[in-house]
Amino acid sequence: MKRRILLVMAVVVLISGGGVWAWARLSPALHENLAAKAVEASVNARTYLILEYSLLHFSALDENTPDSAEQRARSSELVDHLFNSEQATETLNRYLATHCDNSTLHAVLKWYNSPLGKRINKAERTITESNTAYFDRYLSELEKNPLPKKRVALMKKFAAKSGYEERMQRLIQQGMKSFDKGYASPSATMAKRQRPDRLSDSELQEWLHKSLWDSYLYVYRTLSPQEMELYMQFLSSKEYRSFEKQLVAGIGKAFDEAFYKVGRERAELAKRSEESSAGEAGREDNETIEESGAANQCKAE
Repeated sequence: MKRRILLVMAVVVLISGGGVWAWARLSPALHENLAAKAVEASVNARTYLILEYSLLHFSALDENTPDSAEQRARSSELVDHLFNSEQATETLNRYLATHCDNSTLHAVLKWYNSPLGKRINKAERTITESNTAYFDRYLSELEKNPLPKKRVALMKKFAAKSGYEERMQRLIQQGMKSFDKGYASPSATMAKRQRPDRLSDSELQEWLHKSLWDSYLYVYRTLSPQEMELYMQFLSSKEYRSFEKQLVAGIGKAFDEAFYKVGRERAELAKRSEESSAGEAGREDNETIEESGAANQCKAE
C-alpha cells in the first residue's frame, strides 16, 4: 500500500525589483555573498529546501517495516550520516552565483525590501509558522462559507501564474530519479524486488494541487485583489523567472548526491535483509530434511 509522502508545505515566494548591476561591478566573492543573501531572504528557497530535506527523510524509510518512532529515528540517523546541510547550502549559493547575474540577484533583495515584498514575505511565512489547528479551522470555515467567485477566480489565476506546483513536482521527481540510480548501483538484483513503492506522477500532481490550493487560500487571505495583481505582475517578470529557474536547478544539484547515497544504502540494506532471510529459509529446509531422514530411519528400525 502506498504511503503518502509527508512533506512540510509552504507557499511560493517571489521576488521583484530592478537594478542594473553589471557582472564586473562585483568581485566573485561579493557576488556569491549576494547570492547567499538572496537565498536567505527567499521564503521560496526555504520552502524548496524543506521539501527536499523532508523527501530525503521519507526516501530513507524502510517501506517493509511498520512506521514507528524507532524507524524514523533510524531514517534521520542515515540522512544525517550521508547529508551535509551546510555543504548543500554552499553548493546552492555557488550555483546561483554562477548562473544569475548581479541585476537578477539585486532584484530579489530589492523585492524583499519593498513594502509589498515585506508584506507578502510575512504572509508566506505563516504557512510554516502558524498553528496547524488554526489552518485546518480556516479550511473548515471555507466549506461552510465559500469564497466569492471573483476571489476564487483570482486565486486560480495566481496558481497558474506562479508555476509553483510544476516546480515542486520537478524537484520531487528529480530527487527520486537520483534515489533510483543509487538503488540500482550495487549488485542488488535481489533488492530490486523491494524497490520502494511511491505515488505515480498523476497521483503526485493531484496531491500537490490540493495541498498548494489550500495553502494559497490561507496564506494570501489578507491580501487585496490589487496586491495580488501586482504580485502576479512580478511572477511574470524576467528577474523572477531567471532567479526561480536557477534556484530550482541549484537545489536539485545540492541534493542530488544525497538522494543517490540514500538510494544506494537502502539497496544494500534490502539486499542484506533478503540474503539473511534466504539463509534462514535454507537452514529451516535443512532441518526439515534432517528431521524427515531421522523419522524414516526410526521406521526402518
